[in-house]
Amino acid sequence: MKIDLIQTNFEDQKETIQIWMKTSHIVKFYDQLKHQMGTYVLFEAVNESKITAGYVCLFEINTIQQTACIDFCFAPNYQSQADVVEALKSAMEYAFHSLQLNKVYTKCLNHEDEIRTLYLNMSFVYEGRLRSHYIWRGRSYNLYFSSMMKDEFDRIYSVG
Repeated sequence: MKIDLIQTNFEDQKETIQIWMKTSHIVKFYDQLKHQMGTYVLFEAVNESKITAGYVCLFEINTIQQTACIDFCFAPNYQSQADVVEALKSAMEYAFHSLQLNKVYTKCLNHEDEIRTLYLNMSFVYEGRLRSHYIWRGRSYNLYFSSMMKDEFDRIYSVG
């Protein structure tokens, strides 16, 4: 599994690096959410057969605080945990070593147990919960945060 940078509104990389027709709908989705997500970098995860398996996004990028949030969306038939972890690690490598960030964090809702567990298995540290923080279709959800620091990432994944 490899990831390719396909879209960003990051100040130093304003141009679109690569957009394929099959990714235009997801790029449009992220462009519509810019006001909520702030600065973002979107990656496309491509399998060995050059088929799009999913996307990883760094968003809420804050160069002053040196932080970003990370999230992913993979097609159901490509949701092997190993592929998702590999794509997340590549995006985090970019966050820590290209963007020079110090912390990458996650936000998960209370019904996303598998996703929370995946992050914790990658050695993200659980930071806390905001109770009934998110409302969707009349129902409230807790929001859970976890994070990984650059030095933890480098130590765990033997980078540099």
